[in-house]
Amino acid sequence: METQKETIQKIAEIIEKNNAFILVSHNDQDGDAIGSLMALGLYLKEQRDKDVAVHLRNGFPAKYNFLVGRMNELNKMPNRPDVIFVLDTSSPERIDSGFSIYDHPDAYVVNIDHHSDNIYFGDFNWVESHSPAVGVLIYNLLNELGADFTPDISTNLYTTVLTDTGGFMFSNTTPEVLEIAAFLTKKGAQPGYIAGQLYLNHSMNYLKNMGIALNNLRFYAEGKIIFLTLDNSSVKALHSSFRETEGIVDFTLRVKGAIVGVLFKEINSDLIRVSLRSDGTIDVAHICAEFGGGGHHNAAGCTFNNNLIGTQEIILHKILHQIKNHD
Repeated sequence: METQKETIQKIAEIIEKNNAFILVSHNDQDGDAIGSLMALGLYLKEQRDKDVAVHLRNGFPAKYNFLVGRMNELNKMPNRPDVIFVLDTSSPERIDSGFSIYDHPDAYVVNIDHHSDNIYFGDFNWVESHSPAVGVLIYNLLNELGADFTPDISTNLYTTVLTDTGGFMFSNTTPEVLEIAAFLTKKGAQPGYIAGQLYLNHSMNYLKNMGIALNNLRFYAEGKIIFLTLDNSSVKALHSSFRETEGIVDFTLRVKGAIVGVLFKEINSDLIRVSLRSDGTIDVAHICAEFGGGGHHNAAGCTFNNNLIGTQEIILHKILHQIKNHD
């Protein structure tokens, strides 16, 4: 098995030998996806003088706007890319809509990810499922390449580790993560500013959605399981949007005794998006994998072509079954 250093050396050779790069990630990009894309893109553009395009659509939450202030430098899509970097994405089907690696059959695909269900779809694959964030892998890559960790690059990478560890609250907050965060702070990342943008900068729609979800709060298994629901009629009645929901499900694990939390988003009468969180007691990625979704042991998601009540019954049954097996 290759060491990480050997893997990074091969990626270094790929970067050295090629000039035109496209960087993409998954649908509904989060802090790890956006921060990793921007950090790698800025390095390739500014420090390696490569032609670089970051494919980043408008679907991400507005709170990440502070990360993409340099997008104008990274949005000229090459007609024939030499290399496509796919970050934080377990399969081609989950790549952000509007882009397909199959539209560029001559491009060399580099797959960098930390999802345990990654299907190794790249021409070159660097998958470390134990890594707290893809941003950690990008940090290690840039560090090994002797990159200059500018304030912009450091801010993006700090955001990756902050968000994918739940603000340094999840069990994946390793000593390595804290050491990286400290290093990036020394290089210009401002923890107070970044945390303020992410956690103290919610929109009115976000607060409306929080109210809807809490109004639909349900407890099961003596409070071990918590369901939150954004029903379609309430979202429409309050003129809100399903886009402003990231982080709402995390509040379930702040309740004493809760081990699993779920957010149901009723997009329409037969399309339900489900986000699950676990304190580590059960593997929610295993549950989501049964329904074509995926994620991590503690955080995962999936989509159902079903009604809301039916979806909730299925998820509740699966969670209860896992808890029983664990006990």
